[in-house]
Amino acid sequence: MSVANINGNPARFQNSRLLFDEGSGAYSNVLGAYVDGTISIKTGGREVIAYKDRGVIQAPLEGDDMPAEVEIEVLYTNQADATSFIAKLLAAGTNGLAKAHAIELEIPDARGSTNGHRHIFSAAVIDKDSIQITGGQKMDKLKFKFTNHALYTGPVRYTSPRS
Repeated sequence: MSVANINGNPARFQNSRLLFDEGSGAYSNVLGAYVDGTISIKTGGREVIAYKDRGVIQAPLEGDDMPAEVEIEVLYTNQADATSFIAKLLAAGTNGLAKAHAIELEIPDARGSTNGHRHIFSAAVIDKDSIQITGGQKMDKLKFKFTNHALYTGPVRYTSPRS
């Protein structure tokens, strides 16, 4: 019996790009300048409900959907106009609903590759309490977290990055 290697070539978040849609349906914004080692994805999914029947452990049940989270730290570009990234993060929602964005994190198979995998978050809402701007000796940084309010189903393959 052959054994498959299920964790082959490592992916590097540092080679990736975050595509950001403000609600137009087009990914018109690309975010870069990540701080090394600061991209984090908590996949969410469905909670697992463990239970016992008369003291005997039973097969767990699938529970409620849990939101995914994406946390990133980037070098801060001190832009104070209406089109800056910080202004987009702070944009208000409408009709009493929080502003939701579609974001995609594209991670190529290798540096410069046109193939890779894409993490898709279709209803990402910025956790405004998570926004931190910190001054540094060399560079200022912006840290933030999105919570995805739709079920995250895992990465998908792509053969051409979005343009």
